[in-house]
Amino acid sequence: MIKRGFNKLINIGVEPNDGAASTGMKRLLVYLALMMSFGGIVWGGICSYFDIIIPSLIPYGYVALSICNLIFFGISKNYKASRFIQVFISLLLPFLFQWALGGFTESGSVMLWANLALVGSLALHKGRNAYWWLAFYTLLTVVSLLIDSKVYELRPLMLDNANTAVLTSLNTILVSAIIFVIAKILLDYGRKARLEVEQKNEELISQKKIIEQKNEDITSSLNYASNIQKSILGQPKEIVSHFTDGFLLYKPKDIVSGDFYWYREIEGKKLLAIADCTGHGVPGAFMTILGHNLLDRITIGEGETSPQKILFALNKALIASVRTGFGDQRVDDGIDLLVLSVDSQENKINVAAAKTPLWYFRNNEFFEVRGSKHSLGSMGKNKDKVFEEHEIAYEPNDVFYVFSDGFQDQMGGPYRKRFLRQNFANLLQNIHKLPFNHQKENLREQLSAWKGDHHQTDDIVVMGFKP
Repeated sequence: MIKRGFNKLINIGVEPNDGAASTGMKRLLVYLALMMSFGGIVWGGICSYFDIIIPSLIPYGYVALSICNLIFFGISKNYKASRFIQVFISLLLPFLFQWALGGFTESGSVMLWANLALVGSLALHKGRNAYWWLAFYTLLTVVSLLIDSKVYELRPLMLDNANTAVLTSLNTILVSAIIFVIAKILLDYGRKARLEVEQKNEELISQKKIIEQKNEDITSSLNYASNIQKSILGQPKEIVSHFTDGFLLYKPKDIVSGDFYWYREIEGKKLLAIADCTGHGVPGAFMTILGHNLLDRITIGEGETSPQKILFALNKALIASVRTGFGDQRVDDGIDLLVLSVDSQENKINVAAAKTPLWYFRNNEFFEVRGSKHSLGSMGKNKDKVFEEHEIAYEPNDVFYVFSDGFQDQMGGPYRKRFLRQNFANLLQNIHKLPFNHQKENLREQLSAWKGDHHQTDDIVVMGFKP
């Protein structure tokens, strides 16, 4: 019963979520109040024994103020205010009591009790603001020195010279013992705090190892998925080899990409597609595999070679494959895609596109074939989608470019802005007469210079070619 009551007393103001260090400081505040209150009771008893009534009110008053402060602390949980009150009265009242008893010698240097407040302030403030309390203690000591001869007249007659040595010894023993206890408490809580920190560090290290292992497993899986994706798409050099000349720049933002390229030859026609799927990373990669397989099914499986009809069929297949309406969830995936057909016998290119343009240069003049304003798939599925097919009679020196929006959307530059469509068009205008391997390297250098220290914004695929 007594132990339970003592535990409740020393846990005044302690919250369940307090750490070991915070709990220790709050308990130390209570210990300081209790131990100095013990001194107040001892000195109040001494004064009562010698029938020194008025001065006895100071130590008894300290006990009463400490109890009121602890009650306030228990109700308000205001640690800072209670700390200030306790340190203040613990510094001031020993000096007032010393003056009431006649000065340094006559009181047995009661001011020694104020040292407890200094030690407590150093711990309770964790070193911060403790210098102000030291300055206050120094000021009170200087004041005591200056008025010592005057307060001597207040000395009770019962306190003769024979008693002062005993009182000094009593003060020294009690104050030293309490300082020892406070130091022991601080060491114990410091040890507990260190153990708590070490335990948390061990937990963090353990969690870090788990996260690192999971990250390693995920990265390994993504690398394997990237190899699968690349094997499905084919090597860029292999794609380019089917044209008179060209390059294919392919730079995924993450390990796997949401952009993809596709090439097939059917009935003597070269079919090429460049696509930008919704999102990037793993979600985008799933869409690339789906889109790639559906293109194979529509062309190889069904024998379709018309870019316009391929887009219509692909749009329908994507809506059927990526279903919407799973309860409250909405899957709104789509693909921006350009597909073209090269007929080398008739020197013509047929192209149809969903939100993706075809650019080409003829005699240093820029031309653009714009795609439909609609994406393929469930994005905008309720709209009437129109995919127009355009025919271009190409000449031997014409240079064509197909691409996703990754390059022009790359953030960078001195003001962290997008590279922008017009700048990308100007860049291609400036390099389109260079050998294609130089064009590819130039694009890499421009992208790196613009990107700088920024992360890559999106997946990038750019292909330039002569049919």
